[in-house]
Amino acid sequence: MSIYHFIYKTKHKNGKYYIGRHSTYNINDGYIGSGKWVKSIKNKKELSREILQYTDSFDDLLILEDEIIKQCIDDEYCMNYLCSSRGFPSGELNPMYNIKGQLHHSYGRKPTEKELIKMRKPKSDSSKMGRYKRTPEIIDKMKDSLSLVRNTKEYKEKVSKKSSKNWLIVEPNGDSYEIKNLRQFCKDNNLNYSCMKFVNTGHIKSHKGWKCKKLE
Repeated sequence: MSIYHFIYKTKHKNGKYYIGRHSTYNINDGYIGSGKWVKSIKNKKELSREILQYTDSFDDLLILEDEIIKQCIDDEYCMNYLCSSRGFPSGELNPMYNIKGQLHHSYGRKPTEKELIKMRKPKSDSSKMGRYKRTPEIIDKMKDSLSLVRNTKEYKEKVSKKSSKNWLIVEPNGDSYEIKNLRQFCKDNNLNYSCMKFVNTGHIKSHKGWKCKKLE
């Protein structure tokens, strides 16, 4: 089953909008965002979602979201509160999914009295509890946990295997050659990495006249 990673715009009929990202197995799941502005709209029928761009991976999705939000943040109709991406996907798409023990961000942390009261509520009231808000300390611990995961042998082997594939580059003048690291190549030649990935997937024909193709 394919996973869809994309940047979306949730727009109100008054012109105001919110830029966000979403990863899902069902592209028609009806998700319109979880930002503060989206939640503040009582009549959700006044909102509509538009998919702006797709990416091949969650890491590319984070980069692209930052780029698009920074372009829109000064617009008076943009309802994003921050100029950078925040949060993680849910379920199996979350990088912390199935991570237990000392690597988990909540390891060794005791729940507060307020959290204990919420946990003791009957299940019938669970829908009114709302989403758990991560504190800065928890976010830092999550980042540390992810860093430990990414330093494991299994993760490095997976990344190494993925990055070992060659790329065929075609310059605007027609010259072509193979490279190893597309991200570094884009940085050296003032190209947008996400746009070059879109060229590879066929979403756009070229980027600044450049073309690329992943070689198996």
